[in-house]
Amino acid sequence: MTHLHMDHYKAIWRVHEACQKARLILSSALTEAGALKVYAQRPENELYGTLHAASARQLPGNEPGMIRVHCGSSVRNAAACRATAIAPTHAACNDAEAHIAGLAARVIEARSSKDRAAARVREITNAGEVDPDAAGTVADLLQAADDSMQKAMAEAEGGLRDENRCSVGIHVQFSPDGPGALLAADMVSHDQYGWQALVSENCVQPCGKVSLLKVPHHGSERNDCGELWDRWVDAGAVALVAPFRSSGLPRDSDIARIQQRSGSIWQAAPSSRARDVVDGTDSTPKTGIVQARWSHATSTWTLATDGPAFRHRVSTPHP
Repeated sequence: MTHLHMDHYKAIWRVHEACQKARLILSSALTEAGALKVYAQRPENELYGTLHAASARQLPGNEPGMIRVHCGSSVRNAAACRATAIAPTHAACNDAEAHIAGLAARVIEARSSKDRAAARVREITNAGEVDPDAAGTVADLLQAADDSMQKAMAEAEGGLRDENRCSVGIHVQFSPDGPGALLAADMVSHDQYGWQALVSENCVQPCGKVSLLKVPHHGSERNDCGELWDRWVDAGAVALVAPFRSSGLPRDSDIARIQQRSGSIWQAAPSSRARDVVDGTDSTPKTGIVQARWSHATSTWTLATDGPAFRHRVSTPHP
């Protein structure tokens, strides 16, 4: 789970439940004292159940069912496949952890205030102190406490959602000198916390260039970074893009820019913000699937699409 924006975790519980031998990977910024405490206050949220189930899961060899990573962390180390967390930076995690802990503390205090208000209402009711004139005051007391709790939760969830600098990026290498893929999540372009800092991190220097890139942050120009492409992406690589429809990403200009760096571009669904609603039913196509498989026999990627996913019909960029 790269980070806590809904487009990166929606229905993850289904995947986690279906794959009983799977391990959940989180950013090391998402600690028990921070992010998990926030969602413990909202057990109906799917994240709470998934995080709880993953932390309780034991894998073969007594391996944990959930790990937290930052740049340089080993995710898998086998002869046929080595996966390394290439992001986030230690600096991003340290700074975000403090920020998230503050958000969690405000949520917990709001919860305590709500509980105290509820206890006070019970005291008033049991003592027979409620009369027609006081009833409104009691209701106001509970409503004010609930409003404060909802506000604290909204601020915390918004803060967690926007911590793109703590996104988990995974570098996959299929053999020591073979091809690889880079899954860049929503990692940002930033001198201290983003790609510009990551290219200089000693712990990820062994990660070689890749021939497939999941383009970061829906292909947005704001988070495009030349250092990423220069350091880790082969010329003519396959580029995968996931749309973010509420922002209309990627735009035509984004695709044109990515084309200059890649050999082919595959997108999981159209970028359009328009909704297709007929007789009150939303029939807008859901996000599709782009499946990429590496063949050692032919030394090529084989790509297939499902649903509304498609390949951009663009010309081969000039070298």
